[in-house]
Amino acid sequence: MTFLNPQAFWGLSLLIIPILIHLFSFRWYKKVLFSNLAFLTEIKDQKQSSSTIKKVLILISRLLLLFFLIVAFAQPILQGDLQSDINKERLVYFDNSLSLQQVDDSGEPVLFRSYTALLNVLGHTEIDFKVLDNQSLIDFNGDVNQLSSIQEFSPEKASFERIKDKTELYAISDVLMFSDFQKNSFDLDRIADDTLTSYKLYQSLPKQQNNLFIDTLYLTNDLSYSDSYTIQIRVKNIGNFDVSDALVRLVKEGRQLVSKSLNIVANGYSSLELELKGIEDVYGEYQVELSDVPVVFDNVFSFYLKNPNAARIVLLEEDQSKSGDYLQTLFTNTNYFQLSRERVSSTSVNQLMDADFVILSELSTIPDWLIKQLDEIKGSVLVIPAGTIDYNSYNQLTSSQIYPIDQANSSPISSEVINHPLLKGVLSNDDQKTFDMPNFEVSYGLQGYFESILQTNEGHSVLAQIGNDNLYFFLAPLSEETTDLPKHALFVPVMYKLAQSEIQSPPYYRLNESYVELLADSINGSEAILTLTQGESIYYPSFRFSSQGLVFEIPEEITQPGIYYLVNQYDTLGVFAFNYAIQESEIECYSMEELSALAEVHDHITYQAVTNRVLSNASMNMDQESNSLWKYALLLALTFILIESILLRFLK
Repeated sequence: MTFLNPQAFWGLSLLIIPILIHLFSFRWYKKVLFSNLAFLTEIKDQKQSSSTIKKVLILISRLLLLFFLIVAFAQPILQGDLQSDINKERLVYFDNSLSLQQVDDSGEPVLFRSYTALLNVLGHTEIDFKVLDNQSLIDFNGDVNQLSSIQEFSPEKASFERIKDKTELYAISDVLMFSDFQKNSFDLDRIADDTLTSYKLYQSLPKQQNNLFIDTLYLTNDLSYSDSYTIQIRVKNIGNFDVSDALVRLVKEGRQLVSKSLNIVANGYSSLELELKGIEDVYGEYQVELSDVPVVFDNVFSFYLKNPNAARIVLLEEDQSKSGDYLQTLFTNTNYFQLSRERVSSTSVNQLMDADFVILSELSTIPDWLIKQLDEIKGSVLVIPAGTIDYNSYNQLTSSQIYPIDQANSSPISSEVINHPLLKGVLSNDDQKTFDMPNFEVSYGLQGYFESILQTNEGHSVLAQIGNDNLYFFLAPLSEETTDLPKHALFVPVMYKLAQSEIQSPPYYRLNESYVELLADSINGSEAILTLTQGESIYYPSFRFSSQGLVFEIPEEITQPGIYYLVNQYDTLGVFAFNYAIQESEIECYSMEELSALAEVHDHITYQAVTNRVLSNASMNMDQESNSLWKYALLLALTFILIESILLRFLK
């Protein structure tokens, strides 16, 4: 047996007090004269004998009461159990992720409460610890100054995989975890199944869980054909209560452009539109700022609108076609399009390979060489069939079965299919109700794997995407006999979307994404030295070249969101906006009931809810609770209080 608090034995000096009381408990007597004292002397001798025994028993009970009370304060532990613990190193995981910005009852971040609990445990044990937070590993030697860094919030997400890696590396089978236990960070089934490791869970929960963050952002209008631009934003509320009048601000390069407020129901979403007005140059760096406390790490959302490169378009015909005339008129804006109109018999294969958009306009037969080169074309391909086609060559090109429709009626194109992701934002909800859609008379049908982008009210496909490739097919020639679509306002955004689908860059990326694709044909692979920079921070991403251009990995070292520049030596190749992963903003935690139930059914798991800033040794020292003997010493002390009371009351 040994003692965790041996200093308490200084209290044994107090045992002298009941002894002194016993020895010097004299009585002062008053003399009374009697004529005959013989009878009184006999009574005195009998009483004196029984009183001495009573006093001795009371003295012993008082001494034992004080002794066992002092022993209880000394916290005795069985020698064998403690010795095995001293020889066993333990791992302490301290979660300092951004979700611990939530506040407790005192209004302070729960990170501080969790840190107080950690100091409480480490300060009352002689066992060696390795302290692991979300960024570093510390060999704790008893100096609390070593732990100063873990009091700072880390952008790194909590990871159970990281804990397991360290326990396997150092052969540790005893883990103490201090966290709020976010549901998307910890899999309780994995903890429950790992019966070879002992887990002690210390949970610090906020007063109430709530957080607002931007779930989705996109530009509803294509930059190449719209005169007004609208940012569509969806905000999510992680919390059990509604939020009213939350302020949302759109800022470009430090200048506020517009602000709005919105209401969001508990655990729900709310969408709003921010219109860009009075901006000469719509391209550049933007931030959307939310007014939300106390969780502020995801209040700023960055995105970047890039001026798209001019799409390289190759229009292939057998002879000059009516569809070709429409398209040549359509793609006249040289800021966004570079159109090359070619005869299929004289075109260059290399020109097709480099094109962003290839249009096969009213070809009666698809040449064999073009069918073979289709997979090598990196851009999108749109097929506009002729009135009479060679079905065999078309079937080979599309890997589908194309058949004629002889008696199709002209029918309006359905406005509902404008909700297709490719055509997002082409029509507003109000336009869909009032817009007169163009008519289309379908000439051909498709059998195989395809998705309808446009279709008639009767359900016939008008424009289809075939397979998983960027191969698109109109189901009739774009002639006046079959459709008025080329003269309709819908034709412009549909064709612009198809032409630029391969060159538009996403306005933002998440830090948990693996890689980014970039069109960069001018880079010499042997001389490329790529860096990602933000201010004075420089990162070196891994990269490779592909048929689409350049692919680089997002370095794991990047943990801060914001705008980053991709540089090749002195040439800036692109600008990218990175934001936190959605999972980090979803701060929902396991409840105390869930973790308590887990500990009740698994012997290798214990659970403690950290509910106070000032924590007692008894409540926090779960690892010593089963081996400690202080409660038995306290029970014996109470027993001798009872014995003393009985002696004083019943022993004469």
